[in-house]
Amino acid sequence: MKIIYIANTRLPTEKAHGLATMKICEAFVRAGAELELMVPKLWRHPGDPFVFYNVSPNFRIKQIFCFDLMPILPFRFLEPITFLLQILSFSFFAALFVLIRRTSERAGAVFFSHDYIPLFFASFVVRNIFYDIHHFPSKNFMYQRVMKKSSGFAVQTRWKILALGKQFTVPENKIVYWPNGTDVEKFSAGISKDEAREKLGLSINEKIILYTGALFDWKGVDTLVLAADRLSLEAKVYIVGGATIDVKNLKKHLPEANNPWIVFVPFQPHEMMPFWCKAADVLVLPNTGKQKVSLYYTSPMKLFEYLVSGTPMVVSNIPSITEIVDNSSAFLAEPDNPESFAEKINLVFSDVETAKEKAMRAQEKGKLYTWDNRAQKILALLEKVSKLKLPKICFVTHNVSPYNGGGVLSRNIISRLKIALPASVQVLTAEASGFLDELPLFSKRWFWSLSKIFSILKTIRSADFVHAFDVFPYGFIAVLFSLGSKARVIITANGTGAIRYLYLPFIYPLAKFAYRRADKIIAISQFTKNEILKRVPNLSISVINPGIDLGIFAVSPEKKFLAKIKKFQPYILSVGSIRFRKGYKFSIPAFKQISEKFPDLNYVIIGKKYTNKEYNRLKKLVSEFGLEDKVFFVEDVETDEELSAFYHGAKLFCLMSFNIGHDIEGFGIVFTEAAAVGLPVVGSKNCGVEDSVKNGENGFLVAEDDIGGFAEAVTRILKDKELYKKMSANSRNFATQFSWEKKIKEYSKLYYNFK
Repeated sequence: MKIIYIANTRLPTEKAHGLATMKICEAFVRAGAELELMVPKLWRHPGDPFVFYNVSPNFRIKQIFCFDLMPILPFRFLEPITFLLQILSFSFFAALFVLIRRTSERAGAVFFSHDYIPLFFASFVVRNIFYDIHHFPSKNFMYQRVMKKSSGFAVQTRWKILALGKQFTVPENKIVYWPNGTDVEKFSAGISKDEAREKLGLSINEKIILYTGALFDWKGVDTLVLAADRLSLEAKVYIVGGATIDVKNLKKHLPEANNPWIVFVPFQPHEMMPFWCKAADVLVLPNTGKQKVSLYYTSPMKLFEYLVSGTPMVVSNIPSITEIVDNSSAFLAEPDNPESFAEKINLVFSDVETAKEKAMRAQEKGKLYTWDNRAQKILALLEKVSKLKLPKICFVTHNVSPYNGGGVLSRNIISRLKIALPASVQVLTAEASGFLDELPLFSKRWFWSLSKIFSILKTIRSADFVHAFDVFPYGFIAVLFSLGSKARVIITANGTGAIRYLYLPFIYPLAKFAYRRADKIIAISQFTKNEILKRVPNLSISVINPGIDLGIFAVSPEKKFLAKIKKFQPYILSVGSIRFRKGYKFSIPAFKQISEKFPDLNYVIIGKKYTNKEYNRLKKLVSEFGLEDKVFFVEDVETDEELSAFYHGAKLFCLMSFNIGHDIEGFGIVFTEAAAVGLPVVGSKNCGVEDSVKNGENGFLVAEDDIGGFAEAVTRILKDKELYKKMSANSRNFATQFSWEKKIKEYSKLYYNFK
């Protein structure tokens, strides 16, 4: 396999990423790959990287021109601008260099990088790019393109696997997990402590506590400095490798760093680091727990060097570290807590046998983390993804907005199916929302634009599956544009959009045609299915209810939201946009009756204004009933985590949705979210809510306009403690069947069953 590694890295450099780049390149070639490393041609620090890092010259390094103004920079505050110019120019010229090379030289090559900007430019001139994610992507336009175009990804922490799936819908089979590595033989060599100290010119008798690496704030060196004053024995703390300017700044803002027992040692050649690790009595890795880069992104090379050295370790108890070591192989200290670090360091010296046992286990565990193993894991994925042909799915929907019910449903189904199948996805919408695979081609008057029509036609006809949300216009377009192609059409019938067009004379034949020609039809509730069959009988319709994220709603809320909800308690809760169909004109009068029996109770309504007219009408209704200090409209709930806190703070959930002609309530996700929290629920009959409430078991269903019946149902649950307890438990059990994991399995099974 041919790999062209594009790295915006100064070589040689004292920073760890330079070493990591050279080591993984060497390992790729040892594993059988042909590799060329492309780096910027900089004015600074000339030298031979192969000699500097003691790496075999088994690959070629190509220097690419860039605008490097750093050496002539008059003011340091201009560094960010000059760095941006440098990386953009390097990335552009690297892509240009690749473009003008002979086709045979780049044919079949994988363009690999741990920098997203070079990959962004490369993606315009080559097809196969691979992203080794060292930090974590944000959602700027460059990242978006790289995430979409990459054939595979390498990550160093397990957290990134879940985060990539959730935030960028990357399927797990396109991700390889393997932490950074080390030179196991060098760091585990049989050098005694006394020999190492003699080599370094250190005292044989002093007790040495060692940290190696940079002094960035997230490295937590300040915690180690403060811990030095709390040690119960005389020991020297050696901090090896910090840049001169960083040492100066640390001493300036932290007076304790001037302690004579703290020794700062400048950058050391990498071949000397095994001696430092062997010379120490205890190695410290004090990463902070306050920054994501430390908690979730980093895979510290010093951790693996520490592991195989055979020297006891004291490390921060944070996810990025404890996925490698545990209490059996290291002393775990509370991050950012000097007292905790001092206590654990003291323990290393006082309980020598335990410290030795932990160090031995760590050394054995560390033998796994080599550069060769990391290279082989990545190469295995590169081979796999180069042969993998994913099915193409074109989703057609109005929007995938996170701020309305239909958009949230589409968004969840699309992003989760992409991972579960897995599949190559494009999403045709009418409204842009920043979704990764979105093409907003159905903008206003799209049908007057030949270019948009041809783009839609091409996208649909090139797909293996076309999955439309609601029958008109999107289901009809999916069926019409796919005629005569290989594409199989699936229609998910959400609710109103699945029903209302069946009653419009001029559109009914088109909607009926779409339903009849679709290969699969999925209704989100039994009620929706029955309504379709009234107008188009003898259809085969599956029912798959929408899912909920139990990881958000079934767990305790974050503390930061509790203060916001406390002022409303005790309260019953409704969630749904402020629109006529949600039935607030019934639930507010019902609450008037409820409040007479529970005078301390409040009513919280969470939802965005649909129209000012309806909102003002409801405010007037509240005023007429004298409930201004008891009924609260809350619009500024932006995240599911905050919404979950409101559910957790409530006594009961209720919503009196009702059908207005053929404008229907298709399901009732808010009822299953409330159930996941353990709330009893009260809703309306004769709509899709019948699928999301188990009448008589986790709540009650009443006639849609029965104000008295609604008030009676709420009162009965709140008054009867045994009934409340039973319904609360039933709600939690009932909600488990609506997890997105289960629902996506149902969707996946439907796709797999196509013949």
